[in-house]
Amino acid sequence: MYRRVVGVAALLIGVVVVSNPLYLSFWHDQYYHSTEEVTADSVPEEADVLAYQNFSPDGKTAFRKAVEDDEGHYVVYYESNVPEEFFYSDYSNLGKGLYYVQYQGNYYRFSTYAGGGFPFTYWFYEGLLALFGLTLAVVGHRTYEHRESSWPAVALSLLAVGLLVGSPLFRFPFGESLWMDAVMIAPLVGGVVVFLPKLRQLGDADET
Repeated sequence: MYRRVVGVAALLIGVVVVSNPLYLSFWHDQYYHSTEEVTADSVPEEADVLAYQNFSPDGKTAFRKAVEDDEGHYVVYYESNVPEEFFYSDYSNLGKGLYYVQYQGNYYRFSTYAGGGFPFTYWFYEGLLALFGLTLAVVGHRTYEHRESSWPAVALSLLAVGLLVGSPLFRFPFGESLWMDAVMIAPLVGGVVVFLPKLRQLGDADET
């Protein structure tokens, strides 16, 4: 009974991972916010200094997160979360993608812009993730049919959950580069688990 439950769970998680392009497509469009602390003297005379307290809730979150970040950056992925008071494009000028903000007694140069990499880059990682989900589904099916022990399904399921938690869905809590590296390795791990029983059978056949 335990093995069947593990198999069904692994199969379902595998299906969720295979279908990742359906819920990761928002990753393709990114809205950047960058801050840099400046002195009051460096604020251009023609600039209208914005007050943080006048921002919308989404605007406050985006600006504050950028200020709190070690590199002064914050990315919004969901278009519905994009602050309406700021301008986003691939260019900027004063008052339109480039702002000066007063926050907690300090002045900041605040830049907003929209961007995203080549679509093939996103498709590549989504394809690798789907491939890993397929291997997990295969292992889950085998486990359900009692054709192998439950530990490979458990291990791959935990890896799959880790990849989902570390994905853009949760704003890369472990880092974007680490997630990308893990996505590249995951299909190899899944492939080894899928083909290892057959390799063992071939090895046993050679010995006999």
